Amino acid sequence: SIVTTWVSSHFTDFDYNLQLWRFLEDFESELRIWNLKAELNQFRSLCGARTLSRTISISRDKADPIPLLVGGAQLGCGTFVTKVAEPSSFDAALLRAHDELIQFNDTKLEQFTEDRITKMLSQSTRFTLVVRSNKSGTRDAVQRAEEDIKKNRIVDNQPRHYS
Repeated sequence: SIVTTWVSSHFTDFDYNLQLWRFLEDFESELRIWNLKAELNQFRSLCGARTLSRTISISRDKADPIPLLVGGAQLGCGTFVTKVAEPSSFDAALLRAHDELIQFNDTKLEQFTEDRITKMLSQSTRFTLVVRSNKSGTRDAVQRAEEDIKKNRIVDNQPRHYS
């Protein structure tokens, strides 16, 4: 009850503070472990409703690992981060797993494939991203990607790492 009130009233506290964000992730994990489905659904809905887009600036070395992504135009959904290497410039800028990539510099990303966005990130050393936390969208994109892999509609010989 205390956590949901805090999230409801002050979600930006969590959105811009990595330690508080990890607290939310741990809290969600505990709800799953204790099989508190109604509370978990309420918590997820609350977090999803309170999420705002945020702009992050990245200045990276070419050797810095690129975050793992899922989704994109080829799956008919947004593009989501599934893993961010720690430490990295992406991690330092507070890009996190479950962030939806909305914009790269001044370019909206809704019509781009996952591979094209990965290429954009890997070829650039200074850029801004507009992102928003979207766990339910990430789960949906992972499910779509896994279904496409099973149906052999994605054949690019690239290993995929979905969580």
